Order: sequence, then structure tokens, then C-alpha cells
Amino acid sequence: MNEQAIKKALKYYHIDNPDYLEKCLVSLKELNKNSSLKKEILKIQERMLEDEDYLKSLWNKKDLEEILAKSKITFLTNIILLSCFETLKENKRKFSKKVKQRIKESLTNDIDIRGYESIRTSQLLWGMYLTKSRIIEIGRLQYELSFKNPLTDKKENVIKIHIPRGKNLAIKEVKRSLTKAPKKIKKYFKLENPQYYCSSWLLSEEISNIVDDNSNIKQFTKLFDIKKGEECTSDILNFVYELKECSDYHKLPENTSLQKKIKKCLLEDKKFFLGVGLLKK
Repeated sequence: MNEQAIKKALKYYHIDNPDYLEKCLVSLKELNKNSSLKKEILKIQERMLEDEDYLKSLWNKKDLEEILAKSKITFLTNIILLSCFETLKENKRKFSKKVKQRIKESLTNDIDIRGYESIRTSQLLWGMYLTKSRIIEIGRLQYELSFKNPLTDKKENVIKIHIPRGKNLAIKEVKRSLTKAPKKIKKYFKLENPQYYCSSWLLSEEISNIVDDNSNIKQFTKLFDIKKGEECTSDILNFVYELKECSDYHKLPENTSLQKKIKKCLLEDKKFFLGVGLLKK
């Protein structure tokens, strides 16, 4: 994690913004002044790249958030993700080139679109996940080779479906992607007739109960046999409202019908749970 590596990473992701570079270098300088913090950050970074279960656990733990907040280094999330670009370069030779663009979005959208000082921890974690994963992107969906069945936790080669944010979940585009997937998965992952799983707030039974029958979300859920997973209110705050957390649900925006319906449920103290779905044959 040094100045040269940060500059190479910015060039690799085509982030040509002098202000962004300056903030990275200032944050890097502050980090280098604190040897114990840097050692801790490098250890966390290494574990995130090597241990999938550890990376997943950070989504539900506040440990990393607390370390980052305590450091008071504004662009720390950015430089952690940027300094892993060599891992992505190696992965990209084998898998999806589109993932590079998705990580660039993780590095910039919170700042350029949402006006935050730096990227949120959620964007760091998602960027790290994409960096280390075996993922290909086919049209509207992403497909990840995973070695564990998410319903049974048994070791098994399966495909996990991800839904990149930013576009409507048009069901025609989803089905077109699913139709093309087997050929690509055989080519890149050497896997034939795998089971496809998706774990998402979009498959939440509670969400399904409040959306219209003809909605894209409802049509998407019909593609899967679904079991209830863990509580996912934080995911909904992140993806639907673009918030890290919310201490007062009365202040949630109502810019869309989905935001309005979810807000009503939250104010009634209702919980939301992930749906873990097996794609129907």
C-alpha cells in the first residue's frame, strides 16, 4: 500500500481526477504515520482477499466500521480497495472484464453521484468481493462460481446469481441472461447443469407481499423456490434508500412507491428477511 500502487490503480480504473488522487495520497500519508493502524488494516485486507467467510461476516459486523471511523482518515476505504487492483487484474484474465467497471463504480459513485466524502464500507466490501470472486457478467445478471451450497452449507460447486444495481430489473432482460448463462458458465467455469442460487432482499417474502403482482420484483421471485434467510433491513436501507443506517424511520424519503411501502412497514416495526432462492428448472 504505497503511492506508486495507488497511482497505478487509478490509472487501471481510468479514474483521472486530480482531487481524488490528492485525497488518496493525503489519506495514505496519514495511514503511514500510524504503524499499528496500518498493520491492522493490512491484516484485515489480507483476510478479506483470502477468507470468503470472513469477508461475508463483515457485512453484519460493526468492527470494520468502528476501526475506519476511529482512524478519522477520510479516504481510507478508497485506498484499501484501490490497493487490491493487482488481484483483480489476475482474476480478470480468466473471468469477466465487466467486473472492472463495477469496481470503478464502487470507487466513485458514492462520491460523484451521492455526494459522500468517501466510499461507504458497503461499497468497499462489495468491491473487495468482486475483486476476489470468480464472476462473469451476462446481460442483466452476474454469475459467481461458489463452492458451497447456500441452503445446506455443504461443499458443492454451484452458481450464485447477483443483480448489479443501477438498472431496472426488467424480467425480459433477466430471462435473456439466464438463457445465455449455461453456455458461458460451461466455457469459463467448466461446469455443466449446475444449480443456480440467489440470496437477496429482492427475494424477501416481506418485499414480495407489498409489491404489485405485475412488478419486476414479483416476476423475479417467481423464478425461484425460496426459503427465508437472515434479517436484512440494513441491506434494504443500503439498496433502496442508499443509507448506511437510520435512527428515525420517519425521515426516510418516499420518492418511489417501494420506498413509501417499505417505510410504512418499518414504522410499524416490521422486519424484513432475505430470500434464499433456488432457480426453478
